[in-house]
Amino acid sequence: MSIRFKYNIQREDWPKIGYGISAVWMFGVLFYTEGETRHPFFQYIFIVPLAAWILALAIGAAFRRLRSDKD
Repeated sequence: MSIRFKYNIQREDWPKIGYGISAVWMFGVLFYTEGETRHPFFQYIFIVPLAAWILALAIGAAFRRLRSDKD
């Protein structure tokens, strides 16, 4: 028997969580680079959140497809 952890997060709340994580990332990069746009790490300020959003959309689509196959 496997133990599964279930989170009861509503579908409408996931974008809010994503916005919050993206904002924390951007503020973290700004803090780390001290606002210096020539810093090598600054180039990741938008690339990482964009990649995370695309990955999250792909994972969500895969889960929806798996869920619809079970029905």
